[in-house]
Amino acid sequence: MKCLKTVLMVFLLCAFSAIQALDVGDTGIWYEPGLSGHGLVVTGFGSDDQAGAVLTWYTYTPEGEQVWFFSDNLEPGQSAVNIYLPLGSFPVFDHSLGEPVGELTVQKLSADVLRLNFLVFIWDDDCEPRPQAGPSPNFCYGQITLQRLTPQLEIIP
Repeated sequence: MKCLKTVLMVFLLCAFSAIQALDVGDTGIWYEPGLSGHGLVVTGFGSDDQAGAVLTWYTYTPEGEQVWFFSDNLEPGQSAVNIYLPLGSFPVFDHSLGEPVGELTVQKLSADVLRLNFLVFIWDDDCEPRPQAGPSPNFCYGQITLQRLTPQLEIIP
């Protein structure tokens, strides 16, 4: 099964090798119109070669529970990033990220469209495709196309 995951991630990364990098102007909320409750929050910071972004991906578990994943810092030119589940519950969270629970790869198709490839390790005992209603292929891996919901930031030099 681990071999399948590795082959799948290599395929996803190779298929999108000409990825346009995110920048601070991509900060905002992105959503998938066909999947209610699924989206991405991009929080960009810095400028030029010191820029970065943190991603918050919100989706659902195979059981239908809302879940929020948080990323490592996405550095300039980088497209793949580890994701983590927060530990604890509001208002007391464990601030250590623990072990990665998956990986996101972001492809910027235009100023208003992103493609998000995901691989989630924590739901994959067998990782057979488990279809759900809508365009998402399954809960373990796949891709969704996101549209910008918030206006693009204007970068003032």
